[in-house]
Amino acid sequence: MAKWCAEAIELLRRNSGSTAIMESEPIQRGWRDARVITLHGALNLEALSENYGRLMAGAQPHEFEGITTLNRLAPAPPTRSTRARSGRAGRPGGLPDEQPRTRPRG
Repeated sequence: MAKWCAEAIELLRRNSGSTAIMESEPIQRGWRDARVITLHGALNLEALSENYGRLMAGAQPHEFEGITTLNRLAPAPPTRSTRARSGRAGRPGGLPDEQPRTRPRG
């Protein structure tokens, strides 16, 4: 929804002529606000969906720079002593730990 609003405001701004970029013009303020909303990580549906899926699968969500939207809901990573005592991965339901990554995140 935020993306559609931003696209609509962008169309208005482009078709409003060169005066639309002046700070005194209301369309400029709307365009700036819409851009900020679409750039904010808490409104990034793809990233939030991926983190939610990881959380539901028992994996730790990715941390985005400065944003830990779902990280507070994630189970705490198991300690070595927890793994040794339980004989399980230490996650809810005994789910195995994530496999080590062979390539850097990107």
